Formats: sequence, structure tokens, C-alpha cells
Amino acid sequence: MMLTLSTHEPFDVPGKKIFGEKTESDKFKNSAYYTDQCLKKFFALARKTKWYSNTLFILVADHGHILPKKRDYYDPAAYRIPLLWYGNPIKSEFRGTQRNRLGGQHEIAYSLLQQLGIKASDYEFSNNLFSEQKHKGVYLNYDNGYGWKEGDDQIVYLFSEKKHLPYSQITPDSLSMKHGQAFLQKLYQQFLDL
Repeated sequence: MMLTLSTHEPFDVPGKKIFGEKTESDKFKNSAYYTDQCLKKFFALARKTKWYSNTLFILVADHGHILPKKRDYYDPAAYRIPLLWYGNPIKSEFRGTQRNRLGGQHEIAYSLLQQLGIKASDYEFSNNLFSEQKHKGVYLNYDNGYGWKEGDDQIVYLFSEKKHLPYSQITPDSLSMKHGQAFLQKLYQQFLDL
């Protein structure tokens, strides 16, 4: 596993700054470009190794960002991240496909185990991202609240202020709202039971 930090503040990266350096958005885009160039070099070297043809590469961000579009911290769109599975071990029916699915990082391991035919029942909060079955919602974690996105429905709720933010597109008594509350209650209870 490798974790890059160049797209985290202060966005201080070496090399040419192709987007300029006037704004935070410029600096963020330069850091993303730098990361892309590092990945390009990594894959060029990896292709020359014996293990390359037998390796599945999974590329994912640890979280989204408010930049470069200057989104609000609580905007669920700021937490949308890509997930890329790349390599020869991918089943032929999934090669070159693209899916627009809701999912969380915890579903990566579950989905991988499902693809390998390995028991994954310990991942009770997860969905198989490759399944055609309808998926449950996705939990968004904020420092002082939570978000829930389920289909076109989404909510953002702040615990300290006991209020829904304008990003909420559902009513407090909707089924999606109840799913989000139940998910969070079950998650906390499981943690407390450890």
C-alpha cells in the first residue's frame, strides 16, 4: 500500500507549476498533476517487473476535497472520489467497464473478497460494488455531524446545532433519513460493544 500526500495542504510539490500558483485551487491542481506524474513513473517501472502481470492495482483517494471547485466542507459532492481497479487479474467481464455507484472505502475489501470467492460476512456494512443489486446508502463522516446519500436522496445533519444543512434533499421523516440514522446507531453500538 502506498499513500500520497501531495494533494494535502500546503500543496508544496517539486517541478513545474503548470496551473500557476496564484490561488489555492491552482496549487491543488498542481499537486494532483504531480501525483499523476509520479503514478505514471511508477507504472512505467512496474511494467518491467515479474510481478506486474499478476498484480491488481487499486487506486482510490482517502477522501474528497473542497478544491478545485471551492465547494463547501459539508457539500456531499466534495466527498465524491474515484476508484480505479487496474491490472491483468481483473475478470474479463469487468475490464474496460465504468460504473457510477455509491460506495464507501470499506466496500473495497468486501468487493475484492467477493470477486475472489472468499467469505466476506465480516463486512456487514458493505456492498459489493460489482453487484447489480440495489445498494444501500453511503455514510459521510463529518467532525460534528454526518451525511447520508441514498440514490438521489441526501442529508447532512450537524449534531451540535441539531439541524439539517441546505444540502439535505429529503425530509426528516423519510425512509432514507431513517436508514442513515439506523446505520449510524448500529455502527456506534458495534463500536461500544467491542
